[in-house]
Amino acid sequence: MWMRPSVNGGPAPSARCAHATASCDKSKLYTFGGWNGQKMLNDLHIFYYGDSTQMSWHRPVTTGTVPGPRAGHTMSAIGHKLLIFGGGDGSQYLNDLHILDTETMTWSQAYVAGTSPAARSRHTATVIGTRLFIYGGGDDSRVFNDVYMLDTDTMSWSRPVMKGNLPSGRWGHTATLIGDGKLLIFGGHDGTKMIGDVHILDIQTMTWSQPTIASKNVDGTPALVPSARAGHTATFLNSGKLMMFGGGDGSKLLNDIWLLDLTTYLWIRPSISGNGPPGRCAHTTHLVENKIIVFGGGDGNRRFKDLYILDVENVLAAEDQKRTKTKRANTPRKRSMDASRDLPKDITTFLTNIGMKKYVDKFISQEIDVDALPLLTESHLEQLGVSTIGARLKILASIKSLRSDFGEELREKDSSDYVQMLNESIDTLCSSTNRLTEALKMLTYSTQPTQQTPKSTTLSLPQPMQQLLPSKLELQNY
Repeated sequence: MWMRPSVNGGPAPSARCAHATASCDKSKLYTFGGWNGQKMLNDLHIFYYGDSTQMSWHRPVTTGTVPGPRAGHTMSAIGHKLLIFGGGDGSQYLNDLHILDTETMTWSQAYVAGTSPAARSRHTATVIGTRLFIYGGGDDSRVFNDVYMLDTDTMSWSRPVMKGNLPSGRWGHTATLIGDGKLLIFGGHDGTKMIGDVHILDIQTMTWSQPTIASKNVDGTPALVPSARAGHTATFLNSGKLMMFGGGDGSKLLNDIWLLDLTTYLWIRPSISGNGPPGRCAHTTHLVENKIIVFGGGDGNRRFKDLYILDVENVLAAEDQKRTKTKRANTPRKRSMDASRDLPKDITTFLTNIGMKKYVDKFISQEIDVDALPLLTESHLEQLGVSTIGARLKILASIKSLRSDFGEELREKDSSDYVQMLNESIDTLCSSTNRLTEALKMLTYSTQPTQQTPKSTTLSLPQPMQQLLPSKLELQNY
């Protein structure tokens, strides 16, 4: 379920995209930099989320030399330190490394031994133990598929020798630690187009592999897969699934949620209740105790400063329930060895078979058919005029027997099922209404008189930002 939290205190960060977030403990989320549509930023904010009833923003005081303004950088937490690497400042790409000690709130620029990665932005940085792995990214003429490792114990860069089939170069992808020293890479832009492939790097052996994505659902129907995209986020869940949100596919901004089962590699599109965020890319997500916090991002015309929270536990529970129902629906029904116990075709046959034919007219007059049998209670039977306790008990016992023999054909449909279906229908309607409202806003925006009609749908950015982003890449809506 999506929620908009009530946040106290401030000041809150201004609207932005291509910023970075990280957390050193279970109560604080640090946000640094980004682009607000006018300029690059280098401000630091802390979001306190330890108590869901007292969430607040704070602008801390720091000492030392603050990193210069930038966007498309990464920020990673190792112990009580935050490491900021790369990005672009509007005129050049960067490969500098800055460290914030969150215990003293002191900035310092790190001088690292070894050969550092080339300057880049929209790369990924993933922490494994005390090592930081940089993968991919781009500059104004290249997209990278290299891997660099920063050993924070020795403060030295190295470039491991890779095995297997390397992924194509890309920017705007995700690299997620999925357990046991493995990185899962999804999507991005390869310099000519959006991509939606999955690759895995085994850090122990430095070997790349590409898993086979499941083509069929549990019930045998064709499986859906997410569209190719960049600027999305991906989060590893303790349930053994990867959750992906948003991004842009080159023609539109997305706000969809996908789950990837890391055992079967089956993509699942869950149903999410509540009013979710509008489509966006270059946002950030952070997992806190079964809840994902979404902050910021942009849609090509606007930058966001909103916060959304997704209850992951609720989403997974709904998917487990759906999967259980699907499994039961595909389980062969138990059949009685006695042919006389075949499922009755109508209420007359049912009552006749159990010696209660005299009540047929009463059932028919109240429009009670075989499908309604599982819902009947003794009170209902008494209202129908089944006057004796013995007759009522005999009918209820026969219904119970049918449930046992033909579980799925007479599956009990309690009221909660109908309430859930109704809620899902209402949520779908609300979501559709929100999307229509956003579309109308965009239509209104696009029909405003201008002095010059744009020649393409490329994201309109200030000239310094155009220099920052790869000039050879068609950056539609990203």
